[in-house]
Amino acid sequence: MITVGRILSVPLIVWCLLIEARMAAFVIFIVAGISDSVDGIIARHFDQDTELGAYLDPIADKGLLISVFVVLGYLGHIPLWLVVLAVSRDVLIVAGVMLAFLLGSPMDNKQRFDGINKKANGSKFSRGLRLFPMWKISISFLG
Repeated sequence: MITVGRILSVPLIVWCLLIEARMAAFVIFIVAGISDSVDGIIARHFDQDTELGAYLDPIADKGLLISVFVVLGYLGHIPLWLVVLAVSRDVLIVAGVMLAFLLGSPMDNKQRFDGINKKANGSKFSRGLRLFPMWKISISFLG
């Protein structure tokens, strides 16, 4: 249910950005990010990993980040090249998964996400590095 809440936060963040309610958008974005971590901790600690969650979590992550990048680019708060770079990365990841499926060697969710969970510290560090530019953008955006 936490992941569904993150998915539902996407249109709210987009709306807040479009009406220039920057602080509200920032707070909702931070809450969504924290809820992502809490959701993962709960799922691992109580052995509640589900196949549906394994699909919905990346959808929520990609939906949130792509939407924010696109809207901030549309509003002129970040350069177009950064929007293209961020969106292209996620498009390439999805295309790679689809290509693996079409070639008959899809990775099941257990295979994909167990590797991430076993390397949680490295994975979280990597995610933090990817989100660092978002923090810098957010701080300058809030001005």
